[in-house]
Amino acid sequence: PTVAFVAVMMFLGIYVAGIIFIAAFMVWQGKYSYLKSFVVGFCVLAVFYGLFELWFLVPLPKGPIEALFGY
Repeated sequence: PTVAFVAVMMFLGIYVAGIIFIAAFMVWQGKYSYLKSFVVGFCVLAVFYGLFELWFLVPLPKGPIEALFGY
């Protein structure tokens, strides 16, 4: 799973890959619903974005999502 996460991260960026990774494991291992898994994954990565990008000013790879927002 970690190799797949890194491979997806190269193309979609760390945030989208992280949401997919967290949601997939919640559905697979925890048997949570897809909606709840996506919401938790999104919230966790929103906190990571705030922590790294805004607070510590550490740019992480965002993939093509960065271009969509004009950065």
